[in-house]
Amino acid sequence: MYVCVCNAYRESHLAEAIEKTANVAAPTVEQLYARLGRGPRCGRCVSHVQDLIRAKKKPAEVKAS
Repeated sequence: MYVCVCNAYRESHLAEAIEKTANVAAPTVEQLYARLGRGPRCGRCVSHVQDLIRAKKKPAEVKAS
């Protein structure tokens, strides 16, 4: 499923990038997009990407906001 239409990023692209941020407990959306080489454009994907980050990282790794 496409999460970011502007950059044509699928959920699988983002999940892979999240896994590669092992040295970061909970990467920000900006860090994740930087790893992929582009930034969020319209912003519609940001909340979904944040949800993916929370789901992929262990609860103890995610700092409370």
